[in-house]
Amino acid sequence: MWSIVQAAGWPIWPLIFASVVALALILERLWSLRKSVVAPPDLVDRVLTEYRQNGATPELITRTAQHGPLGRILAAGLANVKSPRPVIKEVIEEVGRVVTHDLERFLTTLGTIAATRKPFVVLTSNATRELSEALKRRCLFLHMDYPDAEREKAIVLRRVPEVPEALAEQLVRTIRTLRALELKKAPSIAESIDWARTLVALNADELDEATVASTLGVVLKHASDQTRAAKELGLSG
Repeated sequence: MWSIVQAAGWPIWPLIFASVVALALILERLWSLRKSVVAPPDLVDRVLTEYRQNGATPELITRTAQHGPLGRILAAGLANVKSPRPVIKEVIEEVGRVVTHDLERFLTTLGTIAATRKPFVVLTSNATRELSEALKRRCLFLHMDYPDAEREKAIVLRRVPEVPEALAEQLVRTIRTLRALELKKAPSIAESIDWARTLVALNADELDEATVASTLGVVLKHASDQTRAAKELGLSG
C-alpha cells in the first residue's frame, strides 16, 4: 500500500486527506444519529411521570429540551401545556419542522437510507375534510364509530377522575343527543373530556339547562351548531 502511495507521488495526498475527512464525517453523523440520542427510549415515560407529579416546571422543560430532537419537541409541548389544544399542536409541528431541518445536514451526508422493514403508516380522519382518491386507493379502510355510552363514560372517568359518575353519565347522554343532530362538526370523545374538565373547573355537580347553555361552546365550535342544539335541547336564551 505504501509503495502505491510513493509511486503516485504528491497528487494522491489531497485524495487521502479528503477520504479521511469524509470517513470522519460519516462516523460523526452515525454517532450523532444513534437512537439513544435522537429518541431516547424511556424519555416519554420519564417526562410524563414527572409531569403528573410536579406539572410542567421550568426545570422539567429545560432538562427535557436537552435530550435530543425528541426532547426539544416534548419541551415545546410542555412549555405551552396550558394553551388551547390547537396552539399546542401548532407549536409542536413548528418545532418538529425545525428539528427535521437540523437533522437534514446529517441525512443528506449519509445519502439515501433504506428501511430494513416496510413502515406501517396510520392515517386518521374525522371525515370533515375528504382525503384524496389516490391516497385512499393505497389504504386499507377501517371505520371506527363512537363508543357506546358505557364505554364513553368509562373513558371520561378515566381521563377526568374528579368528575362525579352521575355527572359523567349526564354528560355522555347529552353528547350522544348532540351527535344525533345534523351538525357541521359533531362532538368527539376529546370534546367529551374537555367538557368534563370544564364542569369540574366550574364545580358543577349537575348538567342542568343553565350549565349546558353556558358551556355549550366547549363541545360545539360553530355558531350554527350551537343555535340548532339550543333549539333541539330547549335551551332558553
